[in-house]
Amino acid sequence: MIPELIEDIKLLLNTKQYFDVDQRWAKGHDFAGERIYREGTRKRDLIVLYIIDWFIVLFVVALFLSPFIILLLAILKVLK
Repeated sequence: MIPELIEDIKLLLNTKQYFDVDQRWAKGHDFAGERIYREGTRKRDLIVLYIIDWFIVLFVVALFLSPFIILLLAILKVLK
């Protein structure tokens, strides 16, 4: 992993090969994606992890907002 990272950094620093790196990125093959697929992770697994991450984010936001929602409901109940 570290030698590949060093190789990627060398490619990015070398201005002559930067265009080649840019072309590889433009085709949708970034270094991280190539490394992930080389290690055997399937695209479906990455999509599942992305969905799980969003559920965690939404859960944390709901936890943060729940006291305000409860307070708002209590105020609305008192006003009725």
